[in-house]
This record gives sequence, C-alpha cells and structure tokens, in this order.
Amino acid sequence: MEETSELTLTPTIKRRKIDLELQLEEKQYNDSYASCCSRTGRTDARLLRYASRFTISTIVLTFACVQIAINDDPCNNLMPFYTSLITLVVGSYVKLDGNKLEQKK
Repeated sequence: MEETSELTLTPTIKRRKIDLELQLEEKQYNDSYASCCSRTGRTDARLLRYASRFTISTIVLTFACVQIAINDDPCNNLMPFYTSLITLVVGSYVKLDGNKLEQKK
C-alpha cells in the first residue's frame, strides 16, 4: 500500500483556501498604487488618498477662512456658505463610533 504525503482536501476547505487567497490579492490591490513616475513602481494607495484629501481640505479651509476674515459687510449673503464649507471639511474628518460597531443579527 502506498502512502501519500499530501493531505486530501475537502471541497469546502479548497473553496475557503481560494477565497482567502482572493481576499489577500484584493487587499494588496486596494492598498497599492502603480505609477509610471514612482521609482519602485508601487506606492501605498492609502498614503496618496490621505495626502490628496489633506491638501484639498487645507485649500478649502484656507479659502473659507480668508473670505470670512476679509469680509467687511456683516450682512453678506455668502457668509453662511463659507461657514458651511468649514463645517463640511471638519465633519469629513470626524468618525462616528457607531459606524465601528457590528450589528448583531
């Protein structure tokens, strides 16, 4: 009788193994960015998203604050717009704890 060194895998275990490999590939694909300008060829996508979000937020906040600071007319119709821009940018960085909780079924 021949002894095999390989384990026999059930279809469920094979499917689970394939699913885990696909999840790992998807995570690596989502967390890296390929660029023609990068020396290494791959860049962390999360860093690029954060840097671009931070830059745009800084520009919008600077614009709104400058417009509020140079305003001479207290009855200017655009003042609520500038304050709502500040609220929008600050609100986009606030994370709610309720989003992190898992809902039980």
